[in-house]
Amino acid sequence: MGSSLVNNFINSRAFEGKTRCRLPLKICLSRSLPVPFERICVIISLQLIAARMIHSRKRMIQMNSRTKLDFERAAALFWALAGEIPHDPGLERTASEKVKEWNSREKTLRRAAELCGEGDTPEQKYLLTKLYSWMGAEYAEKTIRFASSYLSGEPWIKLPRATVRQDGISVNQEIAARASIFSDLALAQMQRGESSPALANYSEAYRLEPYNAMYPVKIADLLALTRGVEEALEYLRNQKSSAYYRPVRYTDERGVRRENDTFRQLLDAHIRKMEARKAALEQSIR
Repeated sequence: MGSSLVNNFINSRAFEGKTRCRLPLKICLSRSLPVPFERICVIISLQLIAARMIHSRKRMIQMNSRTKLDFERAAALFWALAGEIPHDPGLERTASEKVKEWNSREKTLRRAAELCGEGDTPEQKYLLTKLYSWMGAEYAEKTIRFASSYLSGEPWIKLPRATVRQDGISVNQEIAARASIFSDLALAQMQRGESSPALANYSEAYRLEPYNAMYPVKIADLLALTRGVEEALEYLRNQKSSAYYRPVRYTDERGVRRENDTFRQLLDAHIRKMEARKAALEQSIR
């Protein structure tokens, strides 16, 4: 019975595939050898396969651990530059010391990008987008690559997802984080002269965060650059119909009644700026 089972296994494709690179086929596949020796061949072959699998698994675990630690170091460095990012609090002190030692924002950002990884995971794509965006127009192409990849895939699960009240306005943190990536993407596209996609992505960021007046301001600047000041002014004036143009009244944590009119202030200030720009252009024509 045992001999039959061993012979069946030895003659199978599975055994042949597993022993091909380890033991001579003339020995392992010989039917004329005694059964005990055939069993030894099976045992040795399976042990070699198991040892290789264990070794590969250990290397994978080591690589994953190192990659994860490097990413956490990168996130801590970004945090030390005042970036908002989930990170390991235990690395804050070391990151702050490194930032002080290097005394260079650009060097810190570059080092963080090196540690971050290749952009294979959602968290790497998210952080690389932020890092390259902060590094400026020279890295716009990389910002576009990682931002586009992040937006087309799964979100980073460690990003805050709660809905919180900020100065009387309800803010979904997950949506706000996504809007920020659209904004980073739009800025990088604008830096590369890609005005149409930049306008579309700023508009999407504004749709996600309609209470953020910086988005219509950036849209207006892009419109002024590509279509003229008059169209930019018309766009800004139309934003006065937003529900957030009206001051938001709320009671803070101390029970004090307050008023949030940030949206109106930013919008009105930019309208005045654009009107002055229009007047200067008209004056230069005369």
